[in-house]
Amino acid sequence: GLVTNDRKALLDFQMQTNDLYRAITGANEAHGEIQGRIDHLLKAVIDTPAATEAQAQALRAINTRMQDLNVKLNGDDTIASRAEKVPMSISGRIGTIVYSHWDSQSAVPDTLRDSYAIAEAQFRGALQELKSIAADLVALEAELQTEGAPWTPGRIPDWP
Repeated sequence: GLVTNDRKALLDFQMQTNDLYRAITGANEAHGEIQGRIDHLLKAVIDTPAATEAQAQALRAINTRMQDLNVKLNGDDTIASRAEKVPMSISGRIGTIVYSHWDSQSAVPDTLRDSYAIAEAQFRGALQELKSIAADLVALEAELQTEGAPWTPGRIPDWP
């Protein structure tokens, strides 16, 4: 491709893209950590006689929200495996932008700028949902701890 005259615009876009890529990667790591806590709690609820069906349902609802969020972040392998058309995931979109333009010396095409804007907007919503799930999980963990649930990752036990 042609070498751009506007090096600053190119570098700014690459830095912007890198920042979003790093944030999405961090959100994916946090998602995995939170999912681990949920998986442990799903077992702990069964071992907690005082836990209510409402608490178990609340936990399953959080788990469903996490699975939906994972599809937004990383796509749906089950649909892809049936060779059906899958909407591009947030991670897939930012990955495509990074790898298609990272080493480039040419001006940033409008298609990549548009794709970045979509990824950024979708990520904003996904991150909001992740924070909301995390807050709901913390509240439920505290409730279950009060009901005598066994220790699960992400919690420090209370002692008088």
